[in-house]
Amino acid sequence: MRDEFYTIDNIHIGDILFDVENYRYYGELNSQEDCINAMVNDISASKVDVLAQDIAEKGLLPEHIIVSSNNEGQWIVREGNRRVLSLKLLNNPDLIRNKFLKKKFLNIISNAQKPIISRISCITSDDEDNILDYISNKHASVNHGAGLLPWNSGQKTFYDQANGKSGHNARAIVLLGILQHYEYDYSLRGKYITTIQRLINSREPMGILGISFDRNHKLLTSIDEGELLLIIKTIFDDFSSGDKNVKDVYTKNDRIRYVTDLLARLNLVLEFGEYKEYKLIKKEEQDEAPSDEKASKSEKGTSDDGENKEDEKPSSKNKKNTGKRIRKPKPHSSERDRVIQVGIKINRNEFSKIYNVYSELTVLNVKETPTAAAVTLRVFIELSMEHYVRKNGLVSTEAREGKLKDNMFKTISHLRDSGCISEDSFNDYDHLRHGNSILNVSTLQRYVHSLHLQPTHKEVNTLWDNIQNLILEIWR
Repeated sequence: MRDEFYTIDNIHIGDILFDVENYRYYGELNSQEDCINAMVNDISASKVDVLAQDIAEKGLLPEHIIVSSNNEGQWIVREGNRRVLSLKLLNNPDLIRNKFLKKKFLNIISNAQKPIISRISCITSDDEDNILDYISNKHASVNHGAGLLPWNSGQKTFYDQANGKSGHNARAIVLLGILQHYEYDYSLRGKYITTIQRLINSREPMGILGISFDRNHKLLTSIDEGELLLIIKTIFDDFSSGDKNVKDVYTKNDRIRYVTDLLARLNLVLEFGEYKEYKLIKKEEQDEAPSDEKASKSEKGTSDDGENKEDEKPSSKNKKNTGKRIRKPKPHSSERDRVIQVGIKINRNEFSKIYNVYSELTVLNVKETPTAAAVTLRVFIELSMEHYVRKNGLVSTEAREGKLKDNMFKTISHLRDSGCISEDSFNDYDHLRHGNSILNVSTLQRYVHSLHLQPTHKEVNTLWDNIQNLILEIWR
């Protein structure tokens, strides 16, 4: 029975042996040296230097180390192998074969904040079944509710945040907190919190959504609050339901594809402003309306004591240095790395080629590959125009030369006559068909075949900026 465990005090760490039948390395161990080497070299289970560092700084955790007696009356550790190993190596670093690890331990010993203990208390039982029952409940998962229930990643982050630490999934938890504030119900169970953290840790994909975080994991956004909440909710719906998983956001390009596809599914064209910290409005504050008196004073620019607010502002000469960094001006939109940063709703199954070209444009780095981006963009524009002409029964010219210009004219004329674009917009788009823009076939041919002439990333980005709304209208 479990009440048959008793304590053995003051056992020297050198007198405790490792179990050569350790279940982690069953069949692999023949000696004490084998046991030490197996645990030191087992990266997945060991990190023994990290544990030793913790013991040297804070002391031994107040958890039971279980031992049992063998036929020779020697103590064999059954639970707490890594703690016993750490203490053995701290007391005798000559047991370490690896020179690099030995150097680490010598440094830990010389900088220890707590005395390196050489004697410990353990518990044992004369009944082997009691020991096996304890080990089973400790290591065999939750054991149908009888064992230890481990925290998942979200619960661990909540614990860390409550105790002044950021936690590994802090940013995902921030977004979850926003949804919970508005009474959306999402469980912390499952691995999807970690997957969402992988997504939102990527600066560039989040920039496409107008989302960022500061060093303290405070949410910053440059988009409308309603759009922000819709985006966050869709992300949590995607991953908590299992419709999306870590494979969909595994690499940076995967994450860029995911967010552009997300915008397309939501039919969102975001307008970006200045990044500001997102602050939740408390429910009681939402119900408060500003009084007429406060509103009147605000309009007149007066404070509660009747003084003019303008008089309270310090002159620029008297301003103190607050220590805040001066915000750098935003770079021009033509300096971006990706040509397309909006979602376009293209049916992947029905128009797979067009979708794939569009998808490539969302991940191509235009600064590194301006010619490839220019050619791909022109293909995307041409296919989009061809799609619109066919969909609306407009006759397309068969001659390749000038086909894009012809299809573009038919497209913008149809959109104008249908009331989808204004006369001014028609004239702007019609102007793009002429001259030396990339839309002109001969101009693109020169870019492709010339040994010296090539487009710049600014030209490619500017072209897309000029024609973006037209392409969005085509795929609306």
